[in-house]
Amino acid sequence: MNHFYLNRSCTTCGVYAPKKVLLFIMLISFGKVQSQQKCTTLNALINEFYSTSGKASILKNQFKIKQLTYLNRLQKYKIGSKLDVSLPYSKSIESILQPDGNLLYSQREFLNPIVTTSVFKKIPFTGGEIGLSSSLGYFQNFLQSNRQFTANWLNLL
Repeated sequence: MNHFYLNRSCTTCGVYAPKKVLLFIMLISFGKVQSQQKCTTLNALINEFYSTSGKASILKNQFKIKQLTYLNRLQKYKIGSKLDVSLPYSKSIESILQPDGNLLYSQREFLNPIVTTSVFKKIPFTGGEIGLSSSLGYFQNFLQSNRQFTANWLNLL
């Protein structure tokens, strides 16, 4: 057998061709290793190990489940509050029958804003709610210049 490529040497440097290729590959890989080096701390290595291991991902998921369970329990005992504001304005035309049989059309304008605040808490075992509410209202008839205030100081919900 004639191994022509193994016995051939480079005419310029006298190194066999496969050794020259191997030397070239080693130099390139060494250059890549040199360029990829970075300074890391022990904590960074530990964090990278924990982020890539399967056991660490299981522990992270278990921690998230426990955290969500705890937050869900807190929601059961949380006190809620609500503020409702309504500003209804109405304008209408109404027909009024006069004693002589004619119709008189009268315009009406009303403003009736209401502000309601409430505080409530969920009852843990029944799933219901208990709460307190208070409201303040104002009524104004623009044509007759009537004003009325209404207040409901305390309601049990």
